[in-house]
Amino acid sequence: MKVLKWILGGLVGILLLLFIVLYFLSDGMSGIVENRTEIEIEKPANQVFTWISESEKLKQWMHGLKEDIPINGDSLRVGSKSKIIVEDEQGRFEMIVEITQLKMNELLAVHITSEGFEVNAVYKLSESGDVTTLNYEGRAHFKSFFLRLITFVIKPASQQQLENNFNKLKSLVEAEQWETTIEEE
Repeated sequence: MKVLKWILGGLVGILLLLFIVLYFLSDGMSGIVENRTEIEIEKPANQVFTWISESEKLKQWMHGLKEDIPINGDSLRVGSKSKIIVEDEQGRFEMIVEITQLKMNELLAVHITSEGFEVNAVYKLSESGDVTTLNYEGRAHFKSFFLRLITFVIKPASQQQLENNFNKLKSLVEAEQWETTIEEE
C-alpha cells in the first residue's frame, strides 16, 4: 500500500511540475497570441486591397477559408458582419467577422469571434510607386483553459501559417498584375 501511495504521489508531482512548466511557457496562461508580418507586393494598393477585402479572393489565399457569408448586407463598411467557415487539419470552424475600421486602400481592421477565441486584426497598406507594403498585426485571445495552456505552441504555428498565407497572396496578386499587363497590350 505504501508503494502505491509513492507511485500516486510521484504521478501527481509530475503532473503538477508539467502544469507549472506549461503555465510559464504560456506566459502565465494569459491566452494572448500576437502575430505580425509584413510583405511587399509589386502592385498598387487599390489592387492589393481587393485581395484582402473581397470574399472570392480571400478564399484563394487564406488557408482553409471555405465560405464567407454576409450577415447584414454585403457592402464593405464599418459594422459589416459575415460568417466565415474554415476547414483545416484541426476541423471545421465557424467565426463571425466584423469590420471595425476601414479606410479604402489603406486600412482594414476586423474583430473575429468564435467559440474558442477572439481576434483583433489590422491590415495596413502603404504604397510607393507600384509597390505596396502590407502590414498585418493580429492579437488573439484564447478562451479555453487548454488553449491558454498551449499558446506557446499556437503562436509559432499561427505565425508560420500567416507567413505562408501572405506569400501565397503575394504570388497571386503579382500573377494577376502580369496577366493584366498582357491584356492591355
